[in-house]
Amino acid sequence: MEHLHMKFVGENPRHKISRAQFCKLRPFWIDRPKVSDRETCLCRTHENFGSKVKTLHQVGIISTPSAPDMVAMAVCDQKKMDCMYGQCPHCKGKAFPYSLDPSTKNNVVGWKEWVTRSTTMTRKTKDGTEEYDMKVTALEKKFATAEKLLDFTRDSLPNFCVHIYNIGHQYDRMNKLKQSLADEEAFIHIDYSENYSCTYYKEVKEIQFGGSHQQVTLHTGVLYLSGGRVESFAFLSSSLQHDAVATWAHLEPV
Repeated sequence: MEHLHMKFVGENPRHKISRAQFCKLRPFWIDRPKVSDRETCLCRTHENFGSKVKTLHQVGIISTPSAPDMVAMAVCDQKKMDCMYGQCPHCKGKAFPYSLDPSTKNNVVGWKEWVTRSTTMTRKTKDGTEEYDMKVTALEKKFATAEKLLDFTRDSLPNFCVHIYNIGHQYDRMNKLKQSLADEEAFIHIDYSENYSCTYYKEVKEIQFGGSHQQVTLHTGVLYLSGGRVESFAFLSSSLQHDAVATWAHLEPV
């Protein structure tokens, strides 16, 4: 694109400015977006619950846009399992404070949620075409009345509290295990990286279409030993399996 079209009040709507001139209009305190600014591998439970909370705050029903603050208002102690699992006699069934305006009753509000659905796809075969099911995750726009969204949020809060407690408990147990390893013990923290597409140093244009780029998977891990010794490792494989069988196959050399 050679030029960007800009319309100014009282001027010719066909007035054009160059890209360099357009960039100079950017205030000095505004940074250009970078790839490193993207947030990936986020937790769906956190994102979906946080989206509901922010929407309720925007319409003035609750006082905070923070999901952790909602948990703190609903339980006695976030470090106690009974409180976070809804078994504490003092905070069991406790609701977070909210305020509904009668004048805005039945107003429709919108928020976004990450949803995974099974989609039917078609691929070519030697005998023609065939259909197959593929799971597709997308950020969808949801609509409901403010009262209904409040009900959704209240229903989601118990599961979110359990989710928060489990994460903290797992990290606490992991740290204690790492610090108390015996000489004959090891702690291995493993995870799969996203599948990567291989590229050639020089490519013809036709390779950009279809499934010409071969994918590989990276299985990464960190090995913790007694005495504070730490070693990192990674395995590269053309197998795209991420199940228990593939995990043990990757760990066999270790």
